[in-house]
Amino acid sequence: VEQVVGKNSILFGNSIGSLVSCTAAADAERRGLVEGLVLMNCAAGMNNKFILTDTKTSAVGKAIGGVVFGILDFLLGQEAFAEWFFARTKTEDNVSQVLRNVYVNQEAVDKDLVMSILSPADDPNAQKVFVKILTGDPGTTPDVFMDEIKQPMLLVWGDTDPFTPLQSGYGPYFAVELVEQRPKTELAVVNAGHCPHDDDPEGVNKAVVGWLQGLPGR
Repeated sequence: VEQVVGKNSILFGNSIGSLVSCTAAADAERRGLVEGLVLMNCAAGMNNKFILTDTKTSAVGKAIGGVVFGILDFLLGQEAFAEWFFARTKTEDNVSQVLRNVYVNQEAVDKDLVMSILSPADDPNAQKVFVKILTGDPGTTPDVFMDEIKQPMLLVWGDTDPFTPLQSGYGPYFAVELVEQRPKTELAVVNAGHCPHDDDPEGVNKAVVGWLQGLPGR
């Protein structure tokens, strides 16, 4: 926003991108550059390790998660395993299957979409990034710093998302707690999966444009 756009902006994010947008909006030094947020199926962490420290996971869940993530961290620390695991993950069949599981509109899962995800995986440093994302610090969950975000917010959620479902995990926090208790917060639910802007672009566009038109000065 500072270096390219050059003026105050509204940030749109999907999944981890929503979490990044929240972090930018909460940045006290640059908060004025962000006029509003559109969060689509917002993630609670950069990876699933957030369950080890968040307030919404049971003690049993944290104990089991600690064991599982500890094993995964150890295995991914072994170059041979990491190379095998990454190669197995980035196959066209695997990526296609994962996308079909998170899209309502199956026709949207075409060759172009699959290749747009596979192409970056061919970068020589892609495996290192992959491992770092899975084993790194998940960051702070949004409920911890949400009070620092003062801007208007639109939550757009796909109703069949298996990754960040509305009914469990942090879904109720966003869909119920924030909408009912936080000023200037609205929710739009569309018939889509984890990537609503691509799965149901017409529905998302209608919700976003209506919200934008209701903002002061627009």
